[in-house]
Amino acid sequence: MTFYYFDQDITAYTAKCGRITASGLIPKVGYVAVHPARWGMDQWNNPIIPFGASITLLDTEESIFHPIYGELRSFQVQDIGDMLNSRGLSGYFLDIYWGEGPDMEQSAINFGMQKRSFRVEY
Repeated sequence: MTFYYFDQDITAYTAKCGRITASGLIPKVGYVAVHPARWGMDQWNNPIIPFGASITLLDTEESIFHPIYGELRSFQVQDIGDMLNSRGLSGYFLDIYWGEGPDMEQSAINFGMQKRSFRVEY
């Protein structure tokens, strides 16, 4: 199945060493968190886009620049974030795992919130 989402919010997050994603994996750059299928803290394992789904920025979109890994265009859903939509992000937002440590925390903050359009396949 292939779906297209346009003008969605993109943010970046970090995690402490030893944290596991909602899908049970150790986080790595290129994994993303998405909203739960329904709002609520009990939805930690029910993503709006299935775990393992492949996400690719559309050809018309600018790559996302990571300070260590360079240009990123492809991602994989492995986590869930903003369980209550407390930040009012778009319905199919992506929260990119950015790495760990103080430098990556500051880099994720500097990334801020951006908009991109992408394709989802699963």
